[in-house]
Amino acid sequence: QKARNYINDYSETSLNEAMSLLKKSIELDSEYAAAHAALGSVLIERTLNGYSSNPAEDRLKALGAITRAQQLTPRDNFVLKMAGMVFAACGETEASLQALRTCVSEAPFDFGAWGYFGWPLTARGNREDLQETEQIMDRLLQTAPGHAGAGYWLYHKSVARSLKEDYAGAEE
Repeated sequence: QKARNYINDYSETSLNEAMSLLKKSIELDSEYAAAHAALGSVLIERTLNGYSSNPAEDRLKALGAITRAQQLTPRDNFVLKMAGMVFAACGETEASLQALRTCVSEAPFDFGAWGYFGWPLTARGNREDLQETEQIMDRLLQTAPGHAGAGYWLYHKSVARSLKEDYAGAEE
């Protein structure tokens, strides 16, 4: 739980501290799926935020951590949400969608999981996926406009509109 608090700061120092705590957790209990899943998310956040000295290696380690978490608890909502995020960031679009769809079928009010749909759906880029992205983001923004993820939801909505060549809508 301490590691999750550090992760939400997104600074290089806090992500490194989170990674250290998660590695210690895994040393204490190698079957703690949530620690493996969170470690995968930290490794990806390091690459996304430009803090990784070896992004390719960190992506592989993140995929390994998520794979281990899913082996331990394949239907755990937190593991599925983190898997969806990690897979999306690593370009594993179909695996991301599968994890996220399973997650929200089990936990329909997990706004974070719903918000992650923007990555894989816009990556596929077909008209139906872009429409689904906008519908999901609109629903999230209407339901929880003050949520910490609202900026990301607007970003995903803007990307979907840009890909549909609705540049005025994307700017809005």
